[in-house]
Amino acid sequence: MKKIKILLIFLLVLAIIPISSLSANATTTPNIKSTPTATDIVFGKLFTIGNDINTGNTTTDKLTDGSLVTFEKVGNYKASLTGFWIKLSEANYISKLKVKFENPGNQGFSAYFYNEQGSKIGQRVFGGQILTEQELTVDIDNVSYIFLGKADYDLKVYEINVYGYLSTQPTPSPTPEPTPEPTPTPELPSGDRAILTVTLTTGIEKEFDLPMSEVNTFLGWFDTATGSTRYGIDKHDNNKGPFSKRTEYVVHDKILTFEVSEYTAQ
Repeated sequence: MKKIKILLIFLLVLAIIPISSLSANATTTPNIKSTPTATDIVFGKLFTIGNDINTGNTTTDKLTDGSLVTFEKVGNYKASLTGFWIKLSEANYISKLKVKFENPGNQGFSAYFYNEQGSKIGQRVFGGQILTEQELTVDIDNVSYIFLGKADYDLKVYEINVYGYLSTQPTPSPTPEPTPEPTPTPELPSGDRAILTVTLTTGIEKEFDLPMSEVNTFLGWFDTATGSTRYGIDKHDNNKGPFSKRTEYVVHDKILTFEVSEYTAQ
């Protein structure tokens, strides 16, 4: 009876404690999109000499060759060819613009920014003081054309650096969220049940926690069977391990005694 009392306490605890059917601790990795690094997007590229975008036929690499020896002149706004322009291969976000030039006086010239349709979307002014190098913050997106020129007087420009990156950056693939794996819900006993204790002729005891319907079926078999007739008892979830089902067989003439201890599981 001591075994039965311990088992009844264990079953009562299982009936009270709620069991979750799903794992609640699925871990997700945040998807963080970082800002691209701005680089010089015109280094080594050709500028076209003209008085606006889409004008002129002569190109030059003297403004982007990294040399402070070669130069081109920005003509004054009254001349027919007043500056330089470039068509970017794709629309870019422009963060800043740096120009190295010779400014013998308080002269100035402008940088103009255009979108793919040729509409002006921004302007920055250089000069206004005696400088040999000037860097300006631009912060303009979707730039397809850049034009520098329209100076007050002729100025020598040695180098142009345009810093930016593509307007449309590839979106990182989202980190897949792990799918919670369902936790098997143990079979909880309920209703009228019994502990069936079978003692074999070898002295070994076998215990089975069964619903009364299965105990009654066993009793009916025992009363009608003879000799080496065997009976399979379903062990349900008791020590199932990796198996989908476990059945223990007892042989009629190997059973010495058996005991039925009834109880009701809530």
